[in-house]
Amino acid sequence: KGAKERIQSIAKILGEEAQGQKLIQAIDSQIASIKKPQKTPKVLFVYARGAGSLNVAGTATAADEMIQLAGATNAVQDYEGYKPINAESIVAAKPDVVLLTTRGLQSIGGIDAVIKLKGIDLTPAAKNKDIVAIDDLLLLGFGPRTGDGVVALAAKLNDAANREIEP
Repeated sequence: KGAKERIQSIAKILGEEAQGQKLIQAIDSQIASIKKPQKTPKVLFVYARGAGSLNVAGTATAADEMIQLAGATNAVQDYEGYKPINAESIVAAKPDVVLLTTRGLQSIGGIDAVIKLKGIDLTPAAKNKDIVAIDDLLLLGFGPRTGDGVVALAAKLNDAANREIEP
């Protein structure tokens, strides 16, 4: 919804309402056409700026919205916004997939470093190496490329869902 409102506002300012509407229709079409995972994965979004600075996305966040649009469920439902989380809560959330931004993944040191993080190391996501990264602005920007972001995330979630999953 936020991306559509921004597009409409900018299109109106520029006197390009018809072009804005076409862009909104393209985003809606992309989202409607995605293949959602057969099994609804639980996704833990980790907002990272280095291993010592980790927050996870609760409900009512950009990450939560993208996770839902891609056909998955946010593993954190107990609160709104981005907050630190302890290892026990990560284990209890049982995420099938850990999602980060590309920069966030780099700041931690890559997939192998994420899998070793306390709490994440004991999740199904770590056991199956289902650590997914999407470009920061593509995932959280909610601009004209929102549809592209949802398509990219859904494809990565489908890849994860189609792998043999260890219990």
